[in-house]
Amino acid sequence: MVSHFGFIHPVKGLETLLLAWPAVLRNYPRARLLLIGNEQSLSLHGEEAESYVANLRRLTVRLGIESSVTFTGYQPDSVASRLLSWSDLLVLPFNHGVTLKSGSLIAGLAHALPIIATWPEEPTDQLRHGENVFHVPPRDPAALAEAMLLVLADSRLRLRLRQGAASLGAAFSWPTIARRHLDVYEGLFSGKTGLGNPVH
Repeated sequence: MVSHFGFIHPVKGLETLLLAWPAVLRNYPRARLLLIGNEQSLSLHGEEAESYVANLRRLTVRLGIESSVTFTGYQPDSVASRLLSWSDLLVLPFNHGVTLKSGSLIAGLAHALPIIATWPEEPTDQLRHGENVFHVPPRDPAALAEAMLLVLADSRLRLRLRQGAASLGAAFSWPTIARRHLDVYEGLFSGKTGLGNPVH
């Protein structure tokens, strides 16, 4: 099972994912693609959102993949988490690349999933290709299909990506965030913030 997680929105590269999916089905006929996320958002809502999702559904029909693609719509946190936990791969083919500001990426890291994501426009040392994420260029269905097939076929690569995701994801856990905030507050009281000059 391959999943995408997040709002259904034109910047998420879902057309690229759908165009890449037939290649996966040719090798894994029983594979399923889950698009987990609300179809309505602050930036795309009402009839505009409905029209966009309808276009995506028409694309699945044109490609002959509609029976293998599920649009889950909004799901409660517990259900979304369960669906992610069942996934073999998380794919985030955003048109402008995926950064650590992405809630979808953080969710994938938190679930220790093998993640395929597009290169960020401003690369960061924390996201390391082949270690905690598998990078692909944006808007390239052929490259995305090749990456999905490679990761799905290589159990050792999936394990390495899972372990890397779990390690990076720990930095974004609530206990870690709380600890960092506490360190800052303690530094403020002691005059050592770790943020530059001492506090006077």
